[in-house]
Amino acid sequence: MKLSGLVSLAITFSSALAYKVHNVTIGQDGLTFTPDSLTAAKGDYVTFYFDFATHGVAQAGFNTPCTPLQDATGEVGFFSGLIAATVSDTPTFTILVNSSDPIWFYCPEAYHCQSGMVGVINPPKNQTVDDWADASTHASVNKSPSEITGNITVGATSSLSSSSLSTTIQSSKTAATFAASSTATTAATATHSGAASTKQISHSFIIAGVAFGGYMMLL
Repeated sequence: MKLSGLVSLAITFSSALAYKVHNVTIGQDGLTFTPDSLTAAKGDYVTFYFDFATHGVAQAGFNTPCTPLQDATGEVGFFSGLIAATVSDTPTFTILVNSSDPIWFYCPEAYHCQSGMVGVINPPKNQTVDDWADASTHASVNKSPSEITGNITVGATSSLSSSSLSTTIQSSKTAATFAASSTATTAATATHSGAASTKQISHSFIIAGVAFGGYMMLL
């Protein structure tokens, strides 16, 4: 393979692995997700920061607010569990966005959902977070999913098991750093700035051998 082809392949591969980490703060301004509506591309990550008091984040369907997605559709959604944050400890919970479809979420603690503590990723044009918040006020119950699911390490492609979740939720007041290892070393750092930050993965395993004068050159 020519050198120009190898360089082109490396650039294409690196570009394909670029993603964004979107930050959502829970409880910063009372019973709220901040922001409560955001747009994320397939392959992006959303990290929820538990800022104050006891809250949770669970996935639901638009037509069944305050109810676990699995109860309504049979599809297993994500659930962080109910997490108590303190002034000195800000736990996080991260999900991978697998499609451009709307992802509706709510807080299953007490009557927080009925009080408007809801949010959406990739809202459709005809359904807004305000529409869903209004519908949630009429929900008869605010139910928690039966199992913690969905937490993922930034850079990974599959979620952590519920049995290991309690030891993998990260805590940091100002930043969360995640690392994933495979045959390559992938590093990405998510900074708690309240806004999306572009993450470019650096891979060190793109090695090309070029025969030159009987020697092997590593690029």
